[in-house]
Amino acid sequence: MKLGNERGTTVALLIMAILLLSMLGMVTASMVAIDSDEAYRQEREGEAGYIAEAGIEYAVTKLESSFSWGGLPSPGRSVGNGSFVVSPPSTLDELGNPLPSGQKRVVVTGTVQGLAKSLRVKVGIYVYGAYIDSSSGLTGGSGANKPTVNGNIYVDGDVDTSTFKGTRTFYVPPNHTGGEIYPDPQPAFPTLPDTTTYGNLLTVAKGKPAGDYTLNPNNDLNLTTLPESTLYVNGDFNAKGRNNITGPGKIVAFGTFSFKNIVTVGDRVKMICQRTATLDGQGGLESIWSDSTFAENVFYSRASISLRQGTANGILFGVQGVKLYLNAAVTGKAFTWGALELNRATINGYFVARSITGESMPGCTLNLGTNYFPPRQPAKVPGSFREL
Repeated sequence: MKLGNERGTTVALLIMAILLLSMLGMVTASMVAIDSDEAYRQEREGEAGYIAEAGIEYAVTKLESSFSWGGLPSPGRSVGNGSFVVSPPSTLDELGNPLPSGQKRVVVTGTVQGLAKSLRVKVGIYVYGAYIDSSSGLTGGSGANKPTVNGNIYVDGDVDTSTFKGTRTFYVPPNHTGGEIYPDPQPAFPTLPDTTTYGNLLTVAKGKPAGDYTLNPNNDLNLTTLPESTLYVNGDFNAKGRNNITGPGKIVAFGTFSFKNIVTVGDRVKMICQRTATLDGQGGLESIWSDSTFAENVFYSRASISLRQGTANGILFGVQGVKLYLNAAVTGKAFTWGALELNRATINGYFVARSITGESMPGCTLNLGTNYFPPRQPAKVPGSFREL
């Protein structure tokens, strides 16, 4: 009797052990299945992410061809085991706020066997109307002296954006602060016009008999009446005021240029000098240059150009520096391998300078163009790549 009870107990325990092991096996099998499903899901999501990245590159390529490209709707484009779609590129950020001019937000969704992964990146066309190579940084002004900048400036240095006003974007390299990071490759100092021809003309002027040329008040100069439509001066050229200089033609002085009061310079007149050009007085230099190409409409000095209370519609190219102050205005281009000094001046166009002197631009207005420097292809905005 006792033996039977013990056998019964053993059998019961054995059955319970078998049931427990069976349940444990079922749980283990279920966990293995869950882990396997999770691993499968993660693998598919990872694959969907790679497909979405391929979609980003596809979208950037399309935007390079046409920045008005409208996206890629369903069924999208097949890649490997899945496909991707591209939402219409938007000029608004995720919160509905306008993006900076020239930028668009791109959202790409990659899908593999029903599992989706979305990625977002901003794409921008980076153009600028001014280049400043300023290792000492760029500071505008304070209070009423804050300069107004409308447009884009590339600064190879730090920028204190709080000292400027206007609708502006400052681009800086990754190792500088204050502006929006310009994508790689970083731009080099722009190639300025070839001045070999100007140097040759100055050599001719140097070979002429020494002597200055003075244009007295109320006298005019028609360059087309001269041989080669060119006035060569082995000395200084002085315009005393209320003068009209008409072309097309050239004035080449192996000395200085000095303009007093109102001097009107006609279309297609090149003015080339060896030393400093000073355009001073009531109106200074007033020109009607058309500013069509680098080859025409140039005011060039191998030294520096100083424009005070005047207007120049064309190209000012002072090798050693350009100074615009006291209501001076340039519509066109201002270039220098030296320093650009601006004080209560206006530039409507473009400029290139190695540096800007002093408190950079007190009381100035810069309305910068957007199509002078060769626009680069659309590029991903640094730091904008993100998973959604």
